[in-house]
Amino acid sequence: MGSPFEVLAARPRGGISAADAHHVLAAALEAVGEAIVVCGRDGRVTHLNRHARELLGAGCDGRGTDAATWMRALQPRTASGLALPAEDLPPLRALAGEVVQCVDVLVTLCGRETLLEVCARPASDARGRTRGAIVTLRDVTEPRREEALRRAAVRA
Repeated sequence: MGSPFEVLAARPRGGISAADAHHVLAAALEAVGEAIVVCGRDGRVTHLNRHARELLGAGCDGRGTDAATWMRALQPRTASGLALPAEDLPPLRALAGEVVQCVDVLVTLCGRETLLEVCARPASDARGRTRGAIVTLRDVTEPRREEALRRAAVRA
């Protein structure tokens, strides 16, 4: 039982079995309109919802690997293209207990550069202990490009 999913599902509530609670949580994640990645306490990627799987593409979802390896495979960089140090990777910061407000991270997805807005927060238990991390991803490549074009047009 390492992922926040498993921790929540292991505590039956209102007569719901752990297995049923797990399925309800999985369904809730699938219903959310954001790309969500769940990391367990050990730092391994344990769940990606449909939006995350579609955004990341085949072979890039990282399920079962540790968050650092998964992120490194995406070749993360700052929005300006500088290498992003491991200690600045949002999932690792969340696993260390930090709430990461959305930051832009340039990654390579299936051979193309994509600018992602990445938010991450620790998944904590009732005692405040970090049990994993919840990461949201949003492709902001086009909106940021359009924003830059608008700013350039205003300056011209």
